[in-house]
Amino acid sequence: MAVRFGHVHLERLIPRSLRERAGRFRSGLLSAFHGRLLVLLALTVLVWLAESTRLYLVVQALPLHVDLNLAQIMFIALVASLLTTIPALPGGLVLVEGGIVTVLVFFGLTATQGFSVAILDRIISYWSLIAVGLVVFIFSHRR
Repeated sequence: MAVRFGHVHLERLIPRSLRERAGRFRSGLLSAFHGRLLVLLALTVLVWLAESTRLYLVVQALPLHVDLNLAQIMFIALVASLLTTIPALPGGLVLVEGGIVTVLVFFGLTATQGFSVAILDRIISYWSLIAVGLVVFIFSHRR
């Protein structure tokens, strides 16, 4: 949205020597998504629903005796996703788990309960991908 509608304001922040390149980048970016915006939006919604459903199922699988609503679950998933973008450790290790625990404690869970949810969720969402990726890597590089 910022690229599409905010380019006039952003353009003032770009040095004059780079404005032509920035304009070409903007045009290329917009043309890459032309006609596909609805598909991208639908896929984004599906991904967020999958993330939220996974986290909801993790919370329900543990005997926590708490009811988190959809907004809370989606907020926790959002915090976890945002924390993975901070380049501290690969995959946001430690930082993401700490963020999940912090938000869960804010929503009324104990730190131990929050830690259990965070670890189980990260095993499913992160470490399972690492394990599958390692197996695929090993078998794809066999000679």
